[in-house]
Amino acid sequence: MGSAPAHIVTGYVRLDSEHRGHERYTALGQQLVDVGLPTVAYLDPAAVLRSRPGLLRLHASLERCWYWQASEGAGIPDGTAGKDTRSFLSVQHQKTAWLADAASYSDADVLLWIDFGIFHVAGITADGIRRLAERAGERCRDRVGMASIWGPPFAPVPPERVAWHCAGGVLAVPRNMASWLDMAVRIEAQRQIAAGHATWEVNTWANVWRLHPEWFDSWHCDHNGTLLAGYR
Repeated sequence: MGSAPAHIVTGYVRLDSEHRGHERYTALGQQLVDVGLPTVAYLDPAAVLRSRPGLLRLHASLERCWYWQASEGAGIPDGTAGKDTRSFLSVQHQKTAWLADAASYSDADVLLWIDFGIFHVAGITADGIRRLAERAGERCRDRVGMASIWGPPFAPVPPERVAWHCAGGVLAVPRNMASWLDMAVRIEAQRQIAAGHATWEVNTWANVWRLHPEWFDSWHCDHNGTLLAGYR
């Protein structure tokens, strides 16, 4: 008997960013929900979605994002104007916290983080997500599966510029490793904040990966359909 597909975990907090508006995010998130896989979704109350069997909706807000409180006073990196704000970085860092929390709501062996707005990426399809969930459910057992553009980091990743060792939009995590991963991310993020820097979650993930390479596998991808299809 084969393994069950991974369950999806996703999340969305309304920031009213000029980068991508609330209505657009909601439409993209509906596409993800409509894939039809069991999904734990941490959603802002403003995100009105059609419900369906297998969708568990839980509350999300900026104030509940641990990084929002922890990063107060930290310097913000020079990123994309109107997008890379402290609130945006805080929601991005919440991904592993949502994964850890979702472990108590799912009986799947593997949790598959997928960004709420993943369908804005060229080449992303519902069938591609279903196939990834099946492969991850079969193969992701004792290591975190990381979608990677640049490959593993071999030196500390600085906070000032976004680094694409980790693609960010997709992450496969054995359910029994979700709490460990979140704690490792928090420790690394707190170290950066203590030094005066806020940064992107992908930079924090990369530094955790560098410190604990034995707990990670990766697949090569780009900002396109290989986020899904590259998984082996």
